Amino acid sequence: MRSLSLATFLSFACACSSADPSLEGSASNPVDPNESRLDPSVQLSGSGSAGQLLHDFEFEDLQISFYWLGSEEPDSDGTIAIAENFRADYLGALRAEYGHVTSLEIFNAFAPEGMAPDPRLVARHEPEATAYGRTGTSLAVLDVDGQVLREKSIPANCQSTILPNISPGSYTEIQSTDVGVDGLWAHTCTASPKVSGVQLAVTERPEFVRCESLPATRLLTVGLCNDSASSNSVEFFSEIHTPPIALVIPRGTVTPNSIGRVSVQPDPSPQAPARGAAVFGRNSTFNSNNFHRQITGVGVF
Repeated sequence: MRSLSLATFLSFACACSSADPSLEGSASNPVDPNESRLDPSVQLSGSGSAGQLLHDFEFEDLQISFYWLGSEEPDSDGTIAIAENFRADYLGALRAEYGHVTSLEIFNAFAPEGMAPDPRLVARHEPEATAYGRTGTSLAVLDVDGQVLREKSIPANCQSTILPNISPGSYTEIQSTDVGVDGLWAHTCTASPKVSGVQLAVTERPEFVRCESLPATRLLTVGLCNDSASSNSVEFFSEIHTPPIALVIPRGTVTPNSIGRVSVQPDPSPQAPARGAAVFGRNSTFNSNNFHRQITGVGVF
């Protein structure tokens, strides 16, 4: 089991709730919010109570289901049960970050965009919060987002390796994007404000994005780090453009716990054209246990 940490993304972006098309994070393997893959009604052995499936969906490599244990009569008392299948303990990470969370808050953290919670989740929020010892203003529904929870382990030297010490110069406008979506190209540009996003799947190379152009005297560096516990390699491209020319450079794949980097050297000539750069990465489509981080920086001397 990998260590759990809070990611900065994708605001996914990455990080999303609701799946944001710029990734700052999107749930991978999206499912139809109205489709249930499980039997919507089960009988609890020996209890005489109905167990009704309220929601069943996936969030990255987590499959999570919410059940109602009790009468189906409106406003009746009952209990919520939560069933999970996972590689990474996202619910444990959520509790570590936010404390005692209710069924409604757990739903809000992981549900696909556009899916509304069953009224019974809403009704049980305050009783559950009270049972956890929350009082006063802490009874309010917490604003929680599962996209900021990244049970990942990027190489510890990721940023420092992609953007090494260039003294007496220094890297500025450092950008970072955490990418958990599978099978789609994600990109991050050099320069500020941050420009990143996700494209439709393409077979050979990403489409041009033409990032902001910067003075030729700047060192432009882009790269990515594949998660140490990813199941597969990450496809790696970079884009360099000196308008009106744009060049996409294929860099093969980056294996788990490895780093890829491309730099555009500075040019002191007053006639040198401005340039921009971007990193592109695409996680494997084989499963949802893949993740990488994109880093860009602008070196100033």
